[in-house]
Amino acid sequence: MAVFGSEEAKGRYPDRLWHWFLADLQALTEQVQLPTVDFLVVLQDGFESNVEDCVPTFVQEKKIFSTGGVLAPPRSATGIFDLDPSMFYLYDRNVKIASRSNAVPFKLKLDKAFFRGSTTGAHFTRANWRQAQRSKIVQLSLERPDLLDARFTGSAQKHTDPGVWEDMVASGFTGPYVDQSVDVARHKMVVVPDGNSVPDRLMSLLASDVVVLKPKSVNIEYWYDELVPWQHYIPFREDTSDLQLVLEEARANASRLEYIAGQATEFVMRRLNPSAVACYWALLLREYQTLLNENATQKT
Repeated sequence: MAVFGSEEAKGRYPDRLWHWFLADLQALTEQVQLPTVDFLVVLQDGFESNVEDCVPTFVQEKKIFSTGGVLAPPRSATGIFDLDPSMFYLYDRNVKIASRSNAVPFKLKLDKAFFRGSTTGAHFTRANWRQAQRSKIVQLSLERPDLLDARFTGSAQKHTDPGVWEDMVASGFTGPYVDQSVDVARHKMVVVPDGNSVPDRLMSLLASDVVVLKPKSVNIEYWYDELVPWQHYIPFREDTSDLQLVLEEARANASRLEYIAGQATEFVMRRLNPSAVACYWALLLREYQTLLNENATQKT
């Protein structure tokens, strides 16, 4: 099996993405017999293509309206095939990350939502930074600290003009870096907005016995269509205009919150465990091999 990616993509994205992607495939080959095929993979944020490509392109996530791009196991599953060298089995990294949060009884968690993140998801300028989705989430936290604890912990310089971070600091929008797993564990809800594309932590947060609040989005991974609003997560509008009301109504029904948190964890354990993701990979590559063979036959 060979994997090809453009040099442009390799230059734009950290080597770790390629390392993780290839490491997962290598671990998978030790557990499942895969076909010997070459395929093109693009590991970029917000993949979008409306052109019929000569060769299918495997992507980890894409825009929902993109007609191009075949959804492969995503970045949020990266490391799900981590190999325990002593036991020689594949363990679920996402569940290991979530275990600390699950250790805290849901009823003892703080009755509010939590968010920490950097300035991604938009090009922040001194004129428009308050209009960004993430900024509006932090703004609500400043107005209603009883409902939401949200702050920026860092500036993504490629997406932020000089002076923006200083304005944010002066306005009280920033806070120190925190251990996400520790602080998420203390809260009943967590707000999970998109970054430059899909939120990489979504899968582990869904398994953390905490209620995920997720905005409507055009960014998808292969398993998103299985998520059921108000069963696995709570949705809110992309412009965050209803977030305060959603938080107020959610907090008013503690039993429903506990139900959603439990259903989300069960969903990840059942549908996104290493065996399920490995099965998806194997079926995807086998179907791809069949397609290649059919095309080759038609040409002869």
